[in-house]
Amino acid sequence: MAASTNAVQVFYGTAWDDQTLLSREMKLAQKEADKDGRKHVFVTTAAEVGKEVPQYETFVRSQIELLGREHPAVRTQFFCEEITDLTSMFTPDRINKMKCAHEPLYAPQNGQCYVFLIDVAGSDEITPASKKANGFSDRRDATVVTICDVSLPEGKAYDPKNFVWKVVARRLYRNVRAEMLEQRICQDIEQWGPKHIIIDHSGLGAMLSDVLVTKYKSRVTPIDITAANKTKMAWDFLAMVDTGRWQEHKGDEINVLKSSFKPGKEPYEILKEPELLQQMFYRELRSCRIEPTGNQSNVRWGVKDGTRDHATGRILHDDLVMSAALAVSETSTLPIRNYIEDLTEHYENLQKIYERRMRREMGPYWR
Repeated sequence: MAASTNAVQVFYGTAWDDQTLLSREMKLAQKEADKDGRKHVFVTTAAEVGKEVPQYETFVRSQIELLGREHPAVRTQFFCEEITDLTSMFTPDRINKMKCAHEPLYAPQNGQCYVFLIDVAGSDEITPASKKANGFSDRRDATVVTICDVSLPEGKAYDPKNFVWKVVARRLYRNVRAEMLEQRICQDIEQWGPKHIIIDHSGLGAMLSDVLVTKYKSRVTPIDITAANKTKMAWDFLAMVDTGRWQEHKGDEINVLKSSFKPGKEPYEILKEPELLQQMFYRELRSCRIEPTGNQSNVRWGVKDGTRDHATGRILHDDLVMSAALAVSETSTLPIRNYIEDLTEHYENLQKIYERRMRREMGPYWR
């Protein structure tokens, strides 16, 4: 119908990247504008709207403070910027924001609130042919446990989005049989006494998560990862990084350490070395890519299959990154919140006991 009358076509919205319909039409409209000298493209950002509506400016400022200026939602929805450059998901600036000075731990410290983040992979037989073709570690993803010390900074409002997640230890299990994996993880749980355990319940993770739920009950939250909530995980984890709430322990990213694992009679790999796992984590981050799917509301992100680590030549996975991203689960802070509330109530009770005692002993001289 538009063709029969040469009617004007109007496209509006926010472009995701240079592959979207709106982005392509904007470029075509700009070419027409260059030819006839008339304006065909109209872009209004949060800066212009904020000048007219102060309340909107306040809202946008709060979102930038919460998510960070480079968060994809801020860039696309508020400032009409295409995010084609975000193909590399974790930029050097983002990685630098994660780096902190606290030391890794080999055992828990008293009075801390620890959380386990568990990304589960399956095990498989290693054949002589696959060893020769790919090397042992190329065969399978790994089960990763990220151990975090979670706290609420002093002076911050009581909001789960203000919690700081400080990584203190990691565990990596590759091709470990279910019985041994369960035993090792339970040993760590008994040692560290986490207030909460968040575990990937998808696929092969269902069996292990069911075992942990049976054994540790309300301390365990199984998470089913779908395309929709994996997209939300990406945005929320980037926001956590950009606002400094995900903090990595001290570690050297440059000097590449290699696993001491030597394929032999036992076809499995268990890693606990903080420096090695830290370097593996940073290399995974640098290889993570993000891209839109056919459904514009969802994205695909992670390390692409077949990506090789330029430092070691081994197939690179994203197990360490996926384990970390479980921290942004909507239920991840519920037991932590209960723990902090219990501490607050405990200190309030101590204060009341102290005041009663002082009144009794000092009488009218109290205060």
